[in-house]
Amino acid sequence: MIDVRGAAEFESLHIRGSYHVPLPLLREHAPEFAAYAAVGGDIVRGRNSWALERQVRMTAGALVLAGGIGAGLIYSTATNSCALGRALSWMPWNRSATEPTARQALKQLSSRS
Repeated sequence: MIDVRGAAEFESLHIRGSYHVPLPLLREHAPEFAAYAAVGGDIVRGRNSWALERQVRMTAGALVLAGGIGAGLIYSTATNSCALGRALSWMPWNRSATEPTARQALKQLSSRS
């Protein structure tokens, strides 16, 4: 299992035996991962969409252009929450018809061990 979160998140909590490979590192070595597909590796291609973080930055930038959102950013920092990210995650383009529940994901992980 590959954990693509940042170092601080990985250090605070991760699945035993998982490999820490930050997402920027995976992006940096995209051609190497593409070689896996070129030699017949089993990959799954889905629809192409922006990452949630990119959507948050785009929406926040648009809101900053349209008016001040400083109070919202301060609240988000103080509560370690992101209402904008949560709201964007509910958008149809960020929801998959086959998105598993936590129970389904855990069952799938335990059946592979």
